[in-house]
Amino acid sequence: MADWTDPPWPQLTAGKAWTDEKAAASFENPISITEGAPGSPYEFSTWRPYNSLINGDGNTGAFYDHAVQGAVSQITSPVFELGWDYRFVLDDLLNLIVRMSLNNGDWRNTIDLTTGSSASYVNGVLDLLNPMRGRRYSEVIGYVYRDDIGGENAWGGVASVGAYRMRNTAKPPVSQVRFSSPQNFTGGRALMFRRRCVF
Repeated sequence: MADWTDPPWPQLTAGKAWTDEKAAASFENPISITEGAPGSPYEFSTWRPYNSLINGDGNTGAFYDHAVQGAVSQITSPVFELGWDYRFVLDDLLNLIVRMSLNNGDWRNTIDLTTGSSASYVNGVLDLLNPMRGRRYSEVIGYVYRDDIGGENAWGGVASVGAYRMRNTAKPPVSQVRFSSPQNFTGGRALMFRRRCVF
């Protein structure tokens, strides 16, 4: 992996000598960006933790961690920014039912992601494409599954897969996502990632 070198901006002005260090950085820095080297900025279209500025800064994108926040019945994401796609990763959330709501001003749009008769670990990936753009329809694309559906090492176990389309006749932006349940979440994490949208 190529190493990232912080550009020596004071030494890059006209009349300054071209050094081996500058030459190496000019060749290696673009490669280090594509390889995700520690300290390098993110590539434009790469998914990255929402709270991370550079590769390797230690931020994971977790906005809920049962080990930190404890048992709660609602998990609300940070507020979105215009110009970004958002990805949510459910990592072993432990509960009976998991619902997702989209905030387009009133939290009225709720999707049942999983249901069951007993608590189970819930995992999945859900994408929202440029939700702050404000369109007639807002889409959620991805999959969610419970560990207690399907056998050990068996194909299956997916509780929800595909796309959900929410109609917004007034075209309000979707600014947040909330995961909730009638009972408290008693384990797991929820993480948020983002990337620059291309439309």
